[in-house]
Amino acid sequence: MESLIDALSKRPLLFDGSMGSLFYDRGIFHTRNYEELCLSRPEFVESLHREYVNAGADVITTNTFGANAISLTKHGLADKVEPILKSAVRLARKAARPHTYVAGSVGPSGIDFRVATEVERKKGLNALAEQIDILLANDIDVLALETFSSIVELEAALRAAKRRCRGIPIVAQYMFAKEPQIPPREVAQRLSEAGADVVGTNCGSGPKELFELGTRMTDYGVPVVIQPNAGMPSVVDGRTIYVANPEHFGVFARRMLKAGISAVGGCCGTTPAHTKAMLGAVRMMRGKSTKPSQTTSNEPQFTPTPKESPKSLT
Repeated sequence: MESLIDALSKRPLLFDGSMGSLFYDRGIFHTRNYEELCLSRPEFVESLHREYVNAGADVITTNTFGANAISLTKHGLADKVEPILKSAVRLARKAARPHTYVAGSVGPSGIDFRVATEVERKKGLNALAEQIDILLANDIDVLALETFSSIVELEAALRAAKRRCRGIPIVAQYMFAKEPQIPPREVAQRLSEAGADVVGTNCGSGPKELFELGTRMTDYGVPVVIQPNAGMPSVVDGRTIYVANPEHFGVFARRMLKAGISAVGGCCGTTPAHTKAMLGAVRMMRGKSTKPSQTTSNEPQFTPTPKESPKSLT
């Protein structure tokens, strides 16, 4: 199978969506550690990966976002880091098809790098390095550093990963604050210089907001992947829901890809239905014919707001 970078140079790719949203929708409460499900309910985890594969995802991410020593210790799972990571990769690999990329997911360490001491930062980086080493030793195609809100932590994780990856491409996705303090072009440059092969943004906001941010990352010359939430969350009868439906994501995907984004996917609140809706846009951009959706004439109109000047983001 060709490398992810070679594939992105030829055609747009489709990443999967949220695992956590599916766990919650299928009755697993937030009080449960989702990574541990790789050990206690492996068939369930594998089935969710397979749903994304069947929906058309080219890239599926392992259920290992918080599978580092610091985060797992909070759940009494300090001795389960390696077993969880090994099982997670195996389950994703079983669900994958021959041309599906398996991305090892790595989230923030659990240490707040914005206020942490150097000793605390080193502890966090060591936990991420251990997680990365185990993932790389277990047959992943891509390393995905995602949902980092600290650019300093993400840069440190990237440098540590670059020393270890040896040919495995690294995707680095920064989560912008509601009022970004760092211009997107600067984020793209810093991530690339720290070792990322693919840059981008995920989580934090919905399609409209990430369109505005993500398209400003394309000027730096590296592939960009965008994975928004299903809109901003609302609480209805005590349950968190997301308002951007799959059809909305289909519209978003076309706009993103036409604007120069290399890959699209989903984050919090998205499901295989969102992935399937984006598949049509990805195929269209590859020059493949797709059957028009029955809802085409009633698609929600997604109109991005004009780009802000760099000054407004500093």
